[in-house]
Amino acid sequence: MTGLRVFFCVALLAIASTAFGQESQQVEKVKKDDDQAAASVVAFRGHATEVISIAFSADGSQVVSTSDKDVCIWNPATGKEIRRLKVEGESVVGFSRDFGRMAIARSFHFDVPASLRGTMSLRDTGNGNDLWRIEPHGNWDRDVPFVPTIAALAFSPDGKRLVTAGGVTKVRGHLPKGVVKIWDAETGKELRQFDELSARSDAVAFSTDGKFLAAGTIGESGELPSSAEVHVWDAATGQRLQTMKTRPVVEQGGNPGSVLYLAFHSKGTRLAAAVSDGTVRLWEMPSGKELFEMRGHQVGSAGAEVDKFTGMMRRGGAVRSVAFNPDGTLLASSGYDRVVRVWDTETGNLTRTFRFDSPRINAVAFSPDGQRLAASGSNAAKSGEVVIWSLSDKPEKLAGPILPTLQKAVIAKSELDVRSQIENAVKTEGGNWQDLSAPQRGIKDRIVAILTKTPALTDQQVASAVYLVTVGRPPTDTEVEQALKKFAETKDRPLSTLQLTRSLVQGKEFNAGVAATNERLSKLQNDFATKRAAGGIPILMSADEFQKFGGDCAAAIAQAVKADEQFVNLACLLTQSRFPTATESKQFVAHLKQASERATATREVLSFLLNSREFLMPK
Repeated sequence: MTGLRVFFCVALLAIASTAFGQESQQVEKVKKDDDQAAASVVAFRGHATEVISIAFSADGSQVVSTSDKDVCIWNPATGKEIRRLKVEGESVVGFSRDFGRMAIARSFHFDVPASLRGTMSLRDTGNGNDLWRIEPHGNWDRDVPFVPTIAALAFSPDGKRLVTAGGVTKVRGHLPKGVVKIWDAETGKELRQFDELSARSDAVAFSTDGKFLAAGTIGESGELPSSAEVHVWDAATGQRLQTMKTRPVVEQGGNPGSVLYLAFHSKGTRLAAAVSDGTVRLWEMPSGKELFEMRGHQVGSAGAEVDKFTGMMRRGGAVRSVAFNPDGTLLASSGYDRVVRVWDTETGNLTRTFRFDSPRINAVAFSPDGQRLAASGSNAAKSGEVVIWSLSDKPEKLAGPILPTLQKAVIAKSELDVRSQIENAVKTEGGNWQDLSAPQRGIKDRIVAILTKTPALTDQQVASAVYLVTVGRPPTDTEVEQALKKFAETKDRPLSTLQLTRSLVQGKEFNAGVAATNERLSKLQNDFATKRAAGGIPILMSADEFQKFGGDCAAAIAQAVKADEQFVNLACLLTQSRFPTATESKQFVAHLKQASERATATREVLSFLLNSREFLMPK
């Protein structure tokens, strides 16, 4: 969903030492007891929301961190805030090496001011003025189901060029293809567009000498799965030097391994990728020979959420970021399992681990002297946090590590048990639904999808989902107590859930409007899947028809509920078969409350959900 990604020229920002700003009280130093074998930690909590990226200045005296609302430059030793830059709306941001200029690529998301949607600009960070602003996507077909995107960008080391990576649908009836372009950073003029990629690109990086350029694509799941790829070009000539796949073969239902981040070795001789299947890949450059596939990030349901750019649910083991130390002997990685791992690049062995209690660790960075390692994410209070460890201290000892093979087996067994229990409940209840109407049976199918997709829901969340989908309102406290009691008595939550659902769809409060809307949404999803399986993705309706469809469905949902939060919850349950994440809920509700025309706002929220990959290509 909405978010701000910032791509820095790795750890080489030469930020002007402007001595203005105020003293921050939000930096604390902690030294754990030696018997805990812990490292020295510096924590910075100057952001109100999750920190997306982090980088050190060239001399290591300053740190730049970014959240989805702002960019902070601060002193890691004193906590003095040197500068804070605001960036509103869903955007991708990158800085020149001297931090004098900031490139901003804005999405078409509704939280971006209408006049700025889809634009890209270069801003002088000293006075805040835009040096140029362009429409990088040009004239694009408004009738295609996917809007063009820029998901990553980076300056060349000399600051003269700017590279963007993303996706665009050029042919109606097809998924977006990857697009990588180089721009003149002085004028905003397009200099080169590289060969079209098989899928959208979410990661891009220059080598530190500017000779090589790499971009990584997302993997495609579904009926025709395909592996993610990493492409490497000669940045000067545009000649493609290598194409590496993250997986040689992807089985149907398997994880295709999208590339989320790329980093070059300081000498340009190696390239590392953070991959969504929980692995870190390391290739030799420019030969493209794979050196290591490093595993260790634990894959599980904990921490899974919607990726801000792909719209897909990411499992707990997805690796989010990678970074080399200055001499390239170490590689750090982070992701969704609350642990930063440090690898030996000569052997591929894990050398150190650092625990950071963040739902997801978005970025890692080494200091220029290689003596400190930083990571960014959020703390228990959901506010942004950056931690910096001293690598000269003893490695942190993690209590009771679980071997990856054992962890994988435990997770697989747990997921299999849940699916088996749901399948048995469907068989047991099947006969009781035969005489009910198609919309009523559709509600049963939706509840089954919710249980299957999010097995970690609490009993209270399950009860809330059932009541919202069947009667269009959340349950009362008494109804929740009754549901929880039933779950506990039967010790078979899926069966009890389907029985509760059946009693409500046969009751006086059953909301036929919600059921009819669910049926329409399910039909659209199924039609899309059927046509995609037959080859390509034919357009099912025109842009005007789609707008009317979204408006009608949004109106039916809005009529059923009373509060904005309930609208967002029900819209996500009917389109994504899950509750919204905390970030999604906050942003959607804020959009509804701020809108002057509620009908337009509800249509925009639902249309966003319908355009997501999670709706169009569910796993």
